[in-house]
Amino acid sequence: MSDMTPQDPDPGRPSHAVGSAPSPRPEAEALAQAQATESYHRLIRAVREEWAAQEQSGDDAFQMSSRALRTIKEAVRADARHGRRVEMPPTPDGPYVLTELALRTLLRESVDAVPGARALRSEVTYTPSAHGPIQRGIPRRIRCRISARHDGGSLIALADRVRAAVQETCALELDLQDLPVDIRIEDLHDR
Repeated sequence: MSDMTPQDPDPGRPSHAVGSAPSPRPEAEALAQAQATESYHRLIRAVREEWAAQEQSGDDAFQMSSRALRTIKEAVRADARHGRRVEMPPTPDGPYVLTELALRTLLRESVDAVPGARALRSEVTYTPSAHGPIQRGIPRRIRCRISARHDGGSLIALADRVRAAVQETCALELDLQDLPVDIRIEDLHDR
C-alpha cells in the first residue's frame, strides 16, 4: 500500500538483510517527524503573519506573495487528496501511520471483493489522538454503506459477509483485531 508511512524507510527489506543499513531508532524517527511537523507549522505561521500584516495595512488590493499562495495550495491539495494521518497499532518494528485515503481505499477494496456488494462510503470513528487535530487516533469502529445486487439473495447474509471481509482485512493488514463494523445497505444495483 503506497500511502502507508512506516517508520522503516524500506518496509519490504528485512532488517537483518546482508549489507543493509540498520533501521533508524524509533527516537530518531520520532525526532525527524517532529522536526518536519514543526517546519510545516512555521510555514503556516509565516503565511498567517503575512496575511495579518496585510490586513492591518488597510490595503484591500494587496496580493499575497507567491510563497504564501504556494504553501496554502500545497497544504489544501495534500489534505484533500490524502486526508489526515491515522495511527495504527504499533508493530515489532515500531509505530506507523497511514493516510485516511489509504484506509478508505483498503475498506473499499475489501467491500468490493465480496460478490454482490459495492462500496458506497465508509466512515471511521477514531480514538483520541495525542497529536491533536493533525492526526487521527486508532480506528475503533467502521461503518460501511454499500449497494447490494438486487438478485443477490439475502441482504442480511450479504451484510454479514461484508462485515466479515472488512474485519478480516483490518485484522490481517492493520492488526486491528475485533473491530466493530456496521453495514448499512443503501442501494441496489443490477450487475
